[in-house]
Order: sequence, then structure tokens, then C-alpha cells
Amino acid sequence: MSERERKRGLRSGSKRPHFHSENTKEKNSASEKSNIKRICNNSDKKDLQIRKRKQGLGQIKTESTWYCSWTLFPHLMYLYNLTCDFVKRYRTYLGDCKPLNCLRNPLEDFNVQIDIKEDGRLLEKECCKNGFEENVWPEVLKCVVKDEASFQITDEAIQMNTKARQILQDAINENRKPLFEIQKFFSNPVMKNIHEAMTEILERPIHGFLNKVRSAVLKLGSQSLQNELDMLLKLKIVKPTAPSVKSCIESYPSNDNKNRIPENIKDYLCRKREVVGFGLWWNGDFIVLVNKKEKSRHLETNLLLIGDKFFQHWSLKVHESNLKFELFLQQGDKIYPSSADASLCTPVVGPSSQGTVGGFVKDSGSNIYALTCSHVCNLDNKQAFAHLSKNSPIEKIGECVFSGNLARSGECCDISLVQIDGHLEKHCKLSMGNRFRENCYVTVEELSKIDKDDFVHKKGATTSFTTGKILSREFHCNIINGESKMFLVSGMSGKFSERGDSGSIVYVNEQNSLLDTIRVIGIVSGGEIEQRDSNPQVDFENTTFCYELYNGLEIARTNNFDVSFENQKQSS
Repeated sequence: MSERERKRGLRSGSKRPHFHSENTKEKNSASEKSNIKRICNNSDKKDLQIRKRKQGLGQIKTESTWYCSWTLFPHLMYLYNLTCDFVKRYRTYLGDCKPLNCLRNPLEDFNVQIDIKEDGRLLEKECCKNGFEENVWPEVLKCVVKDEASFQITDEAIQMNTKARQILQDAINENRKPLFEIQKFFSNPVMKNIHEAMTEILERPIHGFLNKVRSAVLKLGSQSLQNELDMLLKLKIVKPTAPSVKSCIESYPSNDNKNRIPENIKDYLCRKREVVGFGLWWNGDFIVLVNKKEKSRHLETNLLLIGDKFFQHWSLKVHESNLKFELFLQQGDKIYPSSADASLCTPVVGPSSQGTVGGFVKDSGSNIYALTCSHVCNLDNKQAFAHLSKNSPIEKIGECVFSGNLARSGECCDISLVQIDGHLEKHCKLSMGNRFRENCYVTVEELSKIDKDDFVHKKGATTSFTTGKILSREFHCNIINGESKMFLVSGMSGKFSERGDSGSIVYVNEQNSLLDTIRVIGIVSGGEIEQRDSNPQVDFENTTFCYELYNGLEIARTNNFDVSFENQKQSS
């Protein structure tokens, strides 16, 4: 057969020669079994994923890519909310720095994508649409898992071993459940380090945006805007230790004696009727508030004479102002005092009389006390009342057993302890929380240990959660006599407190990735400064007077009331 004829025959349908092997049938049979096994395994995986989704555990998208709610990263949510609030208030100053898409809705709920590599090789992805792949945070976490690997962070990924991978997977499976407790998964040092590393990576887009804004703000020369921006940029994960002395008093004189108002200056100003208040400001100013500036003609001259060394470190400023020290009356609930007539056993109800339960404390005998202000509940009107639930009527919850005297000469102590009636103790939620967690560890800190750039927060019965910054660490009011442990807080978005918020606990969040510790520094007393200067150099708007709680609890301790919060630990 010629070559042409042979090709023509193949085109017309003749069969090619086929060489058979003796084990062809065995190979075909093995191939069929392998295909059946693979199909069954895929079917089992899909059934497992369906069962997980029905149980609320469908956060894992594939074997290589996981999705979880961003509630697994509380510090990310905290920084995000503060940044959104900043963008909302200063949008006109941002210039060409357009906010990230993820920063446009402060009530947004995001999912976080985690890519997992086993032994350096990305597993084969399977498409499993379960809704979690939508609204994903812009930064993706990349992890490498090796059997004997130790925790390590590289430019490309977070390295962990298989045990850590399993704990992380369990946390992802649980984190959308209502009673999710994050500490259960990230309590040991290795997992805590992994969580902190992940949080730092996820926060990169926000810090990148803030750094761009900072460059634009420097050109504007706005000091207040720049200060708040610096506060945001400092919100990075740190180890749970006290801030350095340098950071605490960066804008204060280095010598501690010069960080306090000298006694001769305090005595002089307290005797002046025209002086309504004075204090040390965060920016290095010593501010004196007077009711009429024309009466204070010689005030500046005399102060500079008697405090010449002190004013080498502090800038003296005198402002005409009026102090409106209106005492504002589970953590954050309303509390009502009893009427002046004890025989009536009735509460005084109204915005001018109610206050806030700052929190609950207990003594060594397991007695439980509600902590609030002494001008809300005191020994003169001992009985205290509250709602046990949202829609329940007001009823008696206990009696005041300790009360500081706000106007007593020699000291200022605006706290009181209301001992809860025994049959109601089970209705008290003892744990303290912040905006993102209901059950936090607590430390009670001296104000001097708090960084000047820390955001402060409170939860009140009237205004709920608010955020502010410390305006003055030491402030003296001439309408309340004696040594002051008051400090001033300025609200970041409107007022820090309103009537009915008295008694709210003022705290700082410890900057760890779990956001599981609050550093309690004070209690809201109330009041505000009414500016009278036509060209004010200092902004007194949205100010609130707060009382240093560390000092108040020490006074209670000397009166045989040694109390502490639930989950309280020693400060660093």
C-alpha cells in the first residue's frame, strides 16, 4: 500500500493500529475506583460544609481560604470607629486625602479573609459560596503552617504550627456565636502573639491613610487637628505595661515637683474671690479662670512674683469664664436617690436628680456595692432606687453606707457606695466592659500613669458611650474648697457627659489586640466651663469635671471599705 493510499484509508474511517497490554483492564479498574473515591470525598466535604453552615459554623470558605467576622479583632474595630469619627468631623480638612472606602460607614460590619498555606504550598481552592466572602476587609491575612514551625512573622506571612492553626480554626468557627469568649482561644502567649500580629497587619490600611492625612495637616498648621491625629497614630498594639515616664509627662516639666501646683500659688488663688478655678493644661499652660477680668489687674503680676521658678516651665494664661458646676446626677444604668423625708421611702425621679451606676464593687465578705457619686446618693438620703430591667418599675436596691463630702474643707471625695440588698445581688452584673466587650479585666490607675495622648471613655445613663481627651490633669474649683483631685475631660464629638451621667466610670483602653482590659482613672462629677472671652485662646467647649477614683477608693479604704471590681488585677 502506497503512502497516499494509507492516508486516504485513515481519513475514510479505517482504524489505527492499537497495541493492547496484559494489564490494561487492571489499570482501567484502578482508575475507576480512584475516580469513585475522589467523587465520594468531594461529596463528603460538601455535605460537611452544608452541615457546618446549618449549625452556624460555615465561616470556613475553603480548605485554603477562611473568612471570619472582624469581631475576632476588637482593637481593629476600636481604631476603625475612632478614625471614622475623625474623618466625619474633619472631612473638609482632608484635602486630596480621600478616605478609604472602608472608612465611609462607621456602622459597617466587615469580614476578614485569611489565606492558609500548608508547608509553603497553597492548597487547591474549592468555591464554596456562603456569604462570608462579601464585604471583605481590604488587608488579607496570609499564614504559613508547618508541622514543627514556631511562631514567626515575615514580610510575606505569619508562620505557625498545626496546633496553632487548629486553635485559630476553632476560634473562627465560634466567633459568630452570641456568647463567644475570645480569651478562651488567645490566652496563651503564643496565640496572643499570633493575634497581635494579625491585628497589626489588618490595621495597616488605616495607619497608611492617617499618615497621608498627617502630611496634609502639617501644611494647614492646625494644632488641635494635628494633636488628635497624633493620638490616633499612637493607637498601636503594645505590651500590657505602664507607659514610660517620658510619654506620661512629655508636655510637662521633667521635675515632678514642678509638675504640681505649688502650695503658695494655690493658697493665693483660693483666697481671690474673682478666681473661679485654675489648673495645669495638657499643652503646658497654667490657666486661671476669673469671673471679671478687670478685677484681676494685678493677678498676673503677683503670680509671676510668687512663682517665678514655676512659671519658667509653665505659660500663665488668664481667661474670663464662668464655672457651671451642675452636679449631674449593669454599668451605665440609672440610679435615683431617696427623698429628703426618709419616712416616705420614695425615690426622687427626674433628670436633675438621677445619676449613673458606674459599676459594682465587692469587699472581702462578698458584699456588693453600687459605685456612684456622693452628690447623687449620700448618707443624708441613704436609700437608693433603680430599674432592675429595662421595662421594670423603679424599686429600692439598697442603702448608702459610705459617702465622701464634696464640700468638706481639706479634701474632695465625690464617690459613694450603695450596699445592694441581699435578695437583689443575683440581679447585678458585676463585670465591667468597654464598647466592644462586656467582660473586661480592670485596673485602677493613678492619673499620673496615663499617657497624655490616651483617649478616655465612659458609659453614662444619659449619653451612653462617649470618647474624650484629658484637657487638664489637675484642676481646682473655688466653689468646692480644699485639695482637688479633679481633672478635666473634653469631648471629641460633642459633650463628654450630660445631666444624669454623674457616677459614670472614666477609663482608658489598654492597647492590646484583644482589647480586654480597661484602666479605670476616674468618675464623672459634672459641670462645664462657660467661656466669656471675646477672643478665646483656649477651647473650653464640651468640658466635664471628673474625680480621680484611685484617691476616692483610698479614702474609702481608710474608712474600712476595702472594695475592688470584678476581675480586677494589679496595675503595672
